[in-house]
Amino acid sequence: MDTIVSPNNKSRKKINEKKDEEKSSQNILYKNIINKISESDLIINKNIEWLKDIDCNTGEKTNNGWIQFSIDVSNFGFTTNEIKFVYNKEIFSNFIIDFLGEFLIRTNINEFLKEVLSIDEDEYLYLASREKHKRFGAKINENYSRLLLSFHVSFLQRILTEDFKFQISY
Repeated sequence: MDTIVSPNNKSRKKINEKKDEEKSSQNILYKNIINKISESDLIINKNIEWLKDIDCNTGEKTNNGWIQFSIDVSNFGFTTNEIKFVYNKEIFSNFIIDFLGEFLIRTNINEFLKEVLSIDEDEYLYLASREKHKRFGAKINENYSRLLLSFHVSFLQRILTEDFKFQISY
């Protein structure tokens, strides 16, 4: 018995092939981005700061547990045009932003710990337990020269706990 191939099956096959090609090219772009990041001399901007909320009742700025920092885009091997036109969609994917944020924090953890040590211990405990870090926030400035990343302080707590567990296991 001969297999009948309908036009719908042919078009589905072409669509699936196209998706596979796109996925493959996206994986290559991700590899290129990660290679550029990991081979770069990444130095974060010393302007690490706590993001503040405005208290509705008092009008005062209060700490919300989120920390923001920035990095010069050229520090991790990209030109402005590459950010705008070549890698824009991929760079701002959750995968790359989370990878970049975690990589920067782990390689510059002392800078972030200095900021955490600048607040009261009780306030830190409150902020760290208030919510859990899920994803990094990211935006780029108008001239595409600086990438601003933000994260919740509970992420530092998680890293420190992992490091502590690793240290006591040996």
